[in-house]
Amino acid sequence: MTFSVCRDRGAFEWSGTNADTLFCQRRNIFSPRMWRIIFDILRFNQFALDLIGDDASPHDATSGESIGQYLEREGYSDAFRDDYLIPMTAAVWSTSPDKCLLEFPAITLVRFLCVEASCPVSTEKNETVLHADTSLLPTSRKAWASWNYLSLSSPNSQAGNVIDSVSLTYNMNILQHIPADVFGDVLVTLNPLSEPDPDTVQGRYKYNHPLFTAASVRAQQLLPRIQNKRGISYAGAWTKYGFHEDGFSSGLVVAVRHLGARLPFEFVDSTFSRGHAPERGVADRLLRIVLWIIQVNYAVSVILGTVALSYGSVPMYKMICQTTGWGGQPVRAPGHGGIDGDGNVDLASRLQPVTDAKRMRVTFNASVSDVLPWKFVPQQREVRVLPGETALAFYTATNKSDKDIIGVATYSVTPAQVAPYFSKIQCFCFEEQRLSAGETVDMPVFFYLDPDMLNDLNMKGVETVTLSYTFFKAKYDDNGKVTNIPQQ
Repeated sequence: MTFSVCRDRGAFEWSGTNADTLFCQRRNIFSPRMWRIIFDILRFNQFALDLIGDDASPHDATSGESIGQYLEREGYSDAFRDDYLIPMTAAVWSTSPDKCLLEFPAITLVRFLCVEASCPVSTEKNETVLHADTSLLPTSRKAWASWNYLSLSSPNSQAGNVIDSVSLTYNMNILQHIPADVFGDVLVTLNPLSEPDPDTVQGRYKYNHPLFTAASVRAQQLLPRIQNKRGISYAGAWTKYGFHEDGFSSGLVVAVRHLGARLPFEFVDSTFSRGHAPERGVADRLLRIVLWIIQVNYAVSVILGTVALSYGSVPMYKMICQTTGWGGQPVRAPGHGGIDGDGNVDLASRLQPVTDAKRMRVTFNASVSDVLPWKFVPQQREVRVLPGETALAFYTATNKSDKDIIGVATYSVTPAQVAPYFSKIQCFCFEEQRLSAGETVDMPVFFYLDPDMLNDLNMKGVETVTLSYTFFKAKYDDNGKVTNIPQQ
């Protein structure tokens, strides 16, 4: 089964189906964060297996180390944790990310991932909707997968990456090979982030899904103490990892051990997909060597790359944005009208709200670099505007340190095809922003969506736009000149 992640309505998306879907957002080809996710996935798949062996208990919850501690000890990135491991396990267990993972025993989780299963005792209630509204799939159709994990970041998160709410959409057209050209889109969403189009809803249901926790594993270890007592034995998928074959296997165990049944076939334990721990061949060992070499050199590469990029990234980014409109830089897209007699852009002609058009939903994200001790958040989660209608939004920045600091902000607009039409009349980006120690300031953004977007076929189906800002700490040369802030 394929798997995809969609953060903040398309601000970040990827799918593991193939290389094309992995980089369905082409800008991620140049994203160090994306490549770090890929590197850590390969590293985890190889080295996490060192935690387990054929002779280890399949439910070893007593080893002490949690998966969160293991990730920290081995230096796995936050991107790997937040955009792969947590979404993957939350998707498989059909539960929210705050209910699983980081406190879970590392050995048991690795065994779990070897069979891609779940293991519960307690349960969580989930709202489930059968519908055909594709807005609850990733923005990019290339990212559509069997399991589609969608999340929204908290607007109160300093780093902009704390998950506030999540939903999971099963694409039944892929999972059960239902032809969309005959039956349309058949989707099942758990805890939808927004209400599906009522005209597409076929049914609503409530399910209690099992929670996979450290406590559940300890409870499983105690299960033999109550088996076959007073003529009662327990069976079910919940007694192990939650797979269908786990329920089947547990029933066979009860039948053989407690009821005296004889099986007409050889029983194979479902702890691993082939009945034993995965075996590593020559190719796996070579890959481990390559990954180890990359990891050793990674720290040096990051240091050198950071130094180089810090001096050139912001001017280059601004130049690209001003030329192409990528990232939401306020430019007039090619072919737009509104030129006065002197050849200048006539802003008044663009600011005519198209009252018969559908309002666009504009959401806001904020983040800061790791070295900048600021809290930076949007004051509103979203606004809804007509094409040609002006809107005013505010961000708030707080310097949490005891020193005055200068920051500079970059930004992006998603989906990418909206960028040429997202025009900012007033903005704080690319300019030096000095905050005194402990100071809090409000930063306005005055913008509009160019009405010409309604004539662009690439804008068909786009209903939500996300404006994202990231603040970096300003850099200076030996003369005290700010070197990574573009000069006007």
